[in-house]
Amino acid sequence: GTTAYDYISSYNGTYIGSAASTPTVLGVPMPYNFAVKLPGGSNDFITIPSNTNFNQTGDGTWEIWFKPISFATEQVLISKGETANMSFILGVTPSTGKLYFGTGGNITINNSGSSLTLNQWNHIAVGWATVGSTFEVKFYKNGIQNGSTATIPNSFPTNTDPAVIGSSLLYN
Repeated sequence: GTTAYDYISSYNGTYIGSAASTPTVLGVPMPYNFAVKLPGGSNDFITIPSNTNFNQTGDGTWEIWFKPISFATEQVLISKGETANMSFILGVTPSTGKLYFGTGGNITINNSGSSLTLNQWNHIAVGWATVGSTFEVKFYKNGIQNGSTATIPNSFPTNTDPAVIGSSLLYN
């Protein structure tokens, strides 16, 4: 693969397969004028080496623009961990096109929410917040909460595995 370099934080990553960055707006500071293009092949993904920033064990949010062309197979958007101590995973279920999110192997599917829209850009986000011994998980589609708030056990293992965009090391 090709090395991806963040000139602000000085981290290296790797583009695998047909994955590449695409410049969008000239004059906007790096890395904000780049988007990752993942054509969707089974070998198209990006790895981000182990970084303590991904080992925060409390509240958090992931936000992604995603244009699905099919729901024939499961699609992992971002994940960290290749062991039973998986830190997090965000993906789309096969056939239904619904988001799912998990930490520490505890996964919730957004069954009460609407499916993502095929062949259109979907602005999706998932947020999780600590409430006692659980995480409250909220899914968003195009800026609006999509489905009911879910709860999963507050389990966010840390590990030295890379984060992966567009695939998963745990679920091949």
